[in-house]
Amino acid sequence: MGDYRGEQHPLSITVAFVYSGDSCIEIITPKPGCVSAYNEFLGRHPGGGLHHIAFYAADFDKTLAM
Repeated sequence: MGDYRGEQHPLSITVAFVYSGDSCIEIITPKPGCVSAYNEFLGRHPGGGLHHIAFYAADFDKTLAM
């Protein structure tokens, strides 16, 4: 279950991770009919295109302090 817009909804997604060297690509596909931010976005943008960039830190607390 996940909390979305103040209500509990079951979340059903397919996730794939692809690694190439130090890079990781994450592909998330929400199941049709599932109430989620993913499906809300795709309903407004049927062509898709949602993405983000993240960084990995071996020592999170030290990196955060910097």
